[in-house]
Order: sequence, then structure tokens, then C-alpha cells
Amino acid sequence: MSWDRRTMLEIAATCRTPFLDRLMPHITDLGLGHVQAMAMLAVAALLSCRSDGEGRQWRRPTAAAMRAQFRWLGPMLLATVLAGIIAPVAKEAIASVSPRTRPVWFYTLEHRQGRHMDTRLGGVPGRRPLRANGFPSGHTATSFAVGTVAVLVSGRRRQAWTAAVALLAAGLIGFSRVYMADHWPLDVLGGTLVGLLCGFAAMAMARGGHPFADMREAPAEGAHA
Repeated sequence: MSWDRRTMLEIAATCRTPFLDRLMPHITDLGLGHVQAMAMLAVAALLSCRSDGEGRQWRRPTAAAMRAQFRWLGPMLLATVLAGIIAPVAKEAIASVSPRTRPVWFYTLEHRQGRHMDTRLGGVPGRRPLRANGFPSGHTATSFAVGTVAVLVSGRRRQAWTAAVALLAAGLIGFSRVYMADHWPLDVLGGTLVGLLCGFAAMAMARGGHPFADMREAPAEGAHA
């Protein structure tokens, strides 16, 4: 807890700017499960559109094209659902054993007891600070679940840059939770672990117990068995 609080206060002291105060709420909202699901469906629909050779004309998505996208869409949606279920259940289970208040509320209670009076920690203007049950971070869990599946699906293909974007987005979402004082750093680390496990589990279920199936080298064109 000492490291947790110290890191939290260092981030609040060194990173807080008016620009990030406006930006971070938008980034943190990307960690909502329904927002992620809608974004994935939109990307799948877009990729299902077929263009001509010069990319000037787009057609309506066909059923066959949508089914082709389901290879990555299915595991991602499953990972999001798993993380969205496991994170809240874990929060309740951990809170029943060891209650863990959120950063702003923690210092509010401490000030009422006359402790840490020299510490001031506020959330982002316009956002009401959360109070309890912070471990693990649900936003971070769903984000890293999606990022993990993106890595496993893209593998060594040329689409690997999408995995890097997904992981970068997950990292920014996790950071936003600390920046907004809705989570302690350990909450975000816990959410990251949950997300990784859910991503691997979703890929294992979708690939018949082989989460790394898509990372194997594809046979070269013209190669014979």
C-alpha cells in the first residue's frame, strides 16, 4: 500500500494538466465494455466491405464477408464478456475479505480522522469520484482482454500493427484510471492480469484449446505437405 499510494500521488503531482483533464475522461470511456463491443462490430462491418482494385467503391457487407471477420471478432467479444464478468465478481469477493476504498474517498476519510492532512487528491473536474471496490480495474481488464486477443490473432502476420495499437490503447486506458483517481496503480495491474487471462481463455475456447494457433507460421505459397 505504501508503494501504491506513493505512486498514485506522484502521478497526480507530475502529470496533471488542464489538457489531460479534458482528454482522460474520453480515453477512460473507451474502456467500457459496451463501447468496445460497438467499436469491434463497426470495424468488422467496415472490413467486410469489398472495394474495387483502386479502393474507390465500397459495397455492402456480405454474410460471407462478415463470417470471415468472425475469426477475430468472436474471440474478442468473448474475451470482453469474460473480463466484464470476472472483474466485478473479483471486486465483490476481495471487498468482502479486505475492503479497499478508491483514492479520493480514501483521503477524504483520512482527513476526517485528522490523518494525511497535507495530502490533497482530487479527481477530474466534472467527474464524480468513485468510492469503493476498486480491485481489479474493470476498464483495464476488458481493454487488455481485447489487446491480448489482438496479439494472438495477428501473430506474425502483417496486421501485427493492430495488436500494438490495441495494447497501446489498453495501456492508456489503464493510465487514465489512475490519472482520474478512480483506481490505485495496483488496481490497474490487477485488471491487466485479469485481462491477459481472459484473453488467453477466450482464444483457447475459440481455437479448441490452442490459444497460440494463429501465431504459427503460415505455410509458404506453393509448399507441399
